[in-house]
Amino acid sequence: MGKVTKIKKIRSKTLPPVKIYLDDLQKILNVYESNSLRYTIDANEEYKFETLDDLLEHYKTKKIKSLEIASYHSHISIKFSEDGARLFIGENDLKSTAIFHLLNEIVAKCKKPFSFFYNEGFRWMVIPLFIGAGAYSTYHGGTISITALLFTIFCFILFYYCYMQASHKYSEIYLFSKEDQPGFIKRNGDKILLVILGGVLTALFRVVFDLIKDKYFK
Repeated sequence: MGKVTKIKKIRSKTLPPVKIYLDDLQKILNVYESNSLRYTIDANEEYKFETLDDLLEHYKTKKIKSLEIASYHSHISIKFSEDGARLFIGENDLKSTAIFHLLNEIVAKCKKPFSFFYNEGFRWMVIPLFIGAGAYSTYHGGTISITALLFTIFCFILFYYCYMQASHKYSEIYLFSKEDQPGFIKRNGDKILLVILGGVLTALFRVVFDLIKDKYFK
């Protein structure tokens, strides 16, 4: 009679968009260590490290693009990258399942606000709004609808923002504690300035357009 072996079933889960700080990374590694799992840390798909201290010593930028913590002997890994995040286990025994849920609970607390922006379905839902508003603004009783035109521009910007967030900022990994993070104004000063500038330019565009319309198209 031939040898009978059980087929291993890989279990995986797509994780939500996250911001991972050093504190969260330590909690994740504690799960591995408390269950006596040897692991390696793959950073930026360039280097592998055996300890968190080695990772921190090597990277001085305080932010990395991707991170994977894997215990290949137990087939348990968790991966964060700019375009996604996943959790894998290669066994369905009680220990592996418990570790799976512990890691999932830690990551759930790191979930970004407004995570629907990263959802592919939400991004594609914006497209018919973009096309419909564009068609309406192009021809509406023989004239251009300013409201529809502005809404078209807004839909385009929203789609582009969602695409860029999902493609380049799905997972953000910071090698410092959350308490050490710079303030909101300091982190986003350039973006706030661009938003204000965009609002001013949009208002000026509307004023100039109304002046031209009143002068030449009445």
